[in-house]
Amino acid sequence: MATMPASLLWDQALAELRAKLDEEAFNTWIEPVQMVSHEGNAVVLSVPSLFIRNWLINTYQEQILDCLSVLLKR
Repeated sequence: MATMPASLLWDQALAELRAKLDEEAFNTWIEPVQMVSHEGNAVVLSVPSLFIRNWLINTYQEQILDCLSVLLKR
């Protein structure tokens, strides 16, 4: 199976997360995140601050992981 480019994978993840979250939450917490790379099932994300990183881990980690897991299995 070919590896999906990181930019395409993240664009698809963003579209799915946008549909699941309210607009303010998405714009505040998810939109600023960038995917740096992915290899196999390992994904590296970049966030603007440690505060956002911690908020994502505590609040949205499960949703992000679920979304990426589904996309990587396609």
